[in-house]
Amino acid sequence: MSSENDLREYPAPGITVTWDASRCRHATECVRGLPLVFDPTRRPWITPEAAAVDDVIDVVDRCPSYALGYRANDGRQRTAPEVVDNTAMSRFEIRLGETLAGFAEYQRANDLVVFSHTEIRKELKGNGLATRLITESLDMVRAQDLRVLPLCPFVIAFMAAHPEFAELDYRHR
Repeated sequence: MSSENDLREYPAPGITVTWDASRCRHATECVRGLPLVFDPTRRPWITPEAAAVDDVIDVVDRCPSYALGYRANDGRQRTAPEVVDNTAMSRFEIRLGETLAGFAEYQRANDLVVFSHTEIRKELKGNGLATRLITESLDMVRAQDLRVLPLCPFVIAFMAAHPEFAELDYRHR
């Protein structure tokens, strides 16, 4: 989770680029994509005025951690995904601004959360959204001192690949 102190803004004509230091995983997509705009040896390290708005947007859209975002004067924007527990629909949801990007359905019984199905919108697949959704969902479950029964194939595979969540699986207690 980020704090307001981690978010930096870099305004330029036509666009404001944002950078959330707490989300940054230094994948270097930005530096490789537009070294004139993104140069970690310079201060400020982001100078969006050094390239055309569309070129900046193209590179920021490739940031896998969503540490980079933007607000363009023409209304285009990219914000970090947010995971929420929609208890009324019994699902964790991942949202990109106002857009529902995906969800993980669950059933809850006493101290157990049964994950039954995970889905990400087709056009948004391949951006790590399912991983972020399940990571943050399991973190919320852990914070409530609940256990998990993974029935969804994605959640089963995710928990098998991430031993830091093993203690949540009710079968391993």
